Order: sequence, then structure tokens, then C-alpha cells
Amino acid sequence: MEASTRKGLQQGELRPRGWLLYPAIRSLTTASLLSRLSDLHLPLPGHPKRTKNHCPDAMNSNFVRSLATLALLACLQAADAAPSSEAVAHYRSGYELLRARDFRNAAIELEQAVQLDSAYGDALYALGTAHASLQDFNKSALALEAAFRHGTSRPELAERIPRLLGDLHFKAALKSRKQRRYGEAIDHFGQSLTYRPGNAQAHFSIGTCHLQLRRREEARGAFLAAIEADAGYKWPYVSLGNIHRRAGELRQARSMYEKAIS
Repeated sequence: MEASTRKGLQQGELRPRGWLLYPAIRSLTTASLLSRLSDLHLPLPGHPKRTKNHCPDAMNSNFVRSLATLALLACLQAADAAPSSEAVAHYRSGYELLRARDFRNAAIELEQAVQLDSAYGDALYALGTAHASLQDFNKSALALEAAFRHGTSRPELAERIPRLLGDLHFKAALKSRKQRRYGEAIDHFGQSLTYRPGNAQAHFSIGTCHLQLRRREEARGAFLAAIEADAGYKWPYVSLGNIHRRAGELRQARSMYEKAIS
């Protein structure tokens, strides 16, 4: 595993998710408050029914009591959704093992934390780190994608996840291609482009996999996409030249070869 990827995964200590950080609290915007008040059938001040363009006076005591009730319900919801003490214990144990570079046992502990709480973002992020260190890029990507969906206690960690996923899918694709699982490799290269668009090497690699599967037109399209992403990348020109040469299109082949060495 490359040092840059490992640093990106391991940098920063993760904290157990707390109720103050839980999305149920963070998502309480003015619009969602009003919507959920309506859902709870709590009266708005001065109007038995809420009209389309009505904006209630927040200083009205009935409205303030309604907001307080809603906030209390949100806190209770967040408390119920917080990870159990058992899940937190497995996470902390796994995190310490991760810091000690005992990646296999760390993964075991973190898997147990995630089994107890499938939305435990910090545990999912740490699990992705452990699997990446074990070169299990598929499992690492799945864990990090889940961590990205559910969020982590430190927003800056979540912000790193798309770049890390691009790297992980690319590494998974290289591994699949080496094992001659070309269709699987194409899928992983494609997913890496989702997170890191414009990667000429990924487009080129998709083309080489299509050639192995005897899909000449799909390969041609991938090589052209690689050139569009980086016109100075020579290998797509070489591969296109080879395609033209094998088809007897010698003039086009020569043109591609000249571009490769220019």
C-alpha cells in the first residue's frame, strides 16, 4: 500500500460518535423544523393550520414550546441511534490494534463494531484502513463508501474519502487485471474514474482490458478518452496505432505512432 494512501487513511484520531455530532441534530434547519412540526401536528401561533406562505413568529410562546418539544425528540432520537457501549468498546480495541499495526486483528474487532451498528462511521472508516493495509481493496472500498454515507466524527476525514476511494478502486482494478479478471478490472477502473475523473491512465487501462476481451471498438473508445484526458500521454496513441495496423490501416497507424513519439 502506497505511503500517501496509508497516510490519508490513518491521519487523525477518530472519536466515538456522540449525540452532538449526530445527523439528527445537524439536519434541523428552519425548513425541516417547520416540516417536522407540521408532521407532529403541533399548533403554529395564531393559525390553526399552516398556510403555504406563512412564516410564524418565533417569539410566540406556543411556537417556542413546539420547538423545544421537537428538539427534545431529536435528542432522544440521536441518543437511541448512538452506538452501543459494546460497539464503542470493539471500535476502541480495533483502533488501538490499528495503531499497533496489527491490521488483521484490528479488522476483526472493527467488523464486530460494524455488525453491532452498521451506521458507525468512525468504525467503518477505521475498518477501511485495516482492509487497505491488508491489500483487500474491495472490502476497504465498501467500508469507506459506507463511512462516507453515514459520516465520521471529524468532517475532514470524510472529505478525504473520495480521493481514497479513487486510489483503492484503481489498485483493486490492477489486482483484478493481473489475475486476468478483465471484466471486474473494467468495473473497478470505471469506479475509480467516478471519484477521480480525468485519469488518463484509468481510461487507457480500461482499453487494454477490452482488448484482452477482444472488444476492439470499446478499446478504441477508451483510448480516445485517455487522449482527451491527457493529450501528452503516449500509450493510447501506441495502442490505437496497433489497432489500425492489425486492421491494415497503415496510414492511420503511422499517424498514431508519430503522435506517440512527438
